[in-house]
Amino acid sequence: MTPENRLRQIAQCLAVAAKGEMVLGNTLLALDRALPLFTSPHTDWRDANRALISGIAIGAYRAALVLVRACGDRVSRKEVFLGFSAFTHVLGDPATPYASDRATYARILLCRLSILLDETALADRGHLLTAEVDAQISAQTVPPLSIALH
Repeated sequence: MTPENRLRQIAQCLAVAAKGEMVLGNTLLALDRALPLFTSPHTDWRDANRALISGIAIGAYRAALVLVRACGDRVSRKEVFLGFSAFTHVLGDPATPYASDRATYARILLCRLSILLDETALADRGHLLTAEVDAQISAQTVPPLSIALH
């Protein structure tokens, strides 16, 4: 996939996420598409797509605001904004201060949001597995304390 196509997909995903539609999924997709660009050794695509990159930076900020509201206390506001700072700085200029740290925070945010999405999917299925495990645990009897002492 070319960098230009990646940038267009990132912009589209962030725009949809900023509208509040499938915020987690679109944010995950945008981060996933952006990670290879953060470490790209080529710079010619950056110069050719300055307007698109600045639009992505604005879209990232808007999506971050929506994501913070959507996640509540499950992902910290600081993590979200540190993760999204990679869109603003690293895509625009890889020589920006702390570029590798910003890209690392983007990867951390990607992982946290992936976990959050999986947890949400489990919760939506009604915790059938956890109910079964709880029943198995409660069915097991704990040996008396006197056995452990002898």
